[in-house]
Amino acid sequence: MLTGKVNISERDAFNIQAFNWLTLRIFDELYECFPETKDFDGLHFVISTIFDVGPKSRQVDYLPHFSATMRWLRDEGFLRYESEEEGVFRKVVLTLRGLTVLGYLPTSLGFKDKKEPIIVKIRRVIGKGVEGAASDGVKVLIMRIFELIN
Repeated sequence: MLTGKVNISERDAFNIQAFNWLTLRIFDELYECFPETKDFDGLHFVISTIFDVGPKSRQVDYLPHFSATMRWLRDEGFLRYESEEEGVFRKVVLTLRGLTVLGYLPTSLGFKDKKEPIIVKIRRVIGKGVEGAASDGVKVLIMRIFELIN
């Protein structure tokens, strides 16, 4: 966690970096199981993340923002879930809006995009680990995702 004296700009940058990284991880996991729903247990997410990135990684410090990120993504229409209780989100699934920004729409809906889907870029960034999560590329990717909805 952040400790000691931290100025506002550092805290703001940390919060945004945490949100960006968590958003990429959440989108990746939901895309992987679409159209099935997935339960997200905050504690399990923390443990699996620690195994993925290591206990000393800065990404471990992002995890307290997990629930707020899930709620924000729901409120903005990117995903939906049946219930939330004590950090456990039940039956989470991407919405059509979520699929659209990831660059995928079922061909049955009559849409085709010849560009590289954003989900492919997300997976490439996640594969880079800590360096990928801290990069300007993540910021650009998140901005691109949210530009698509306007």
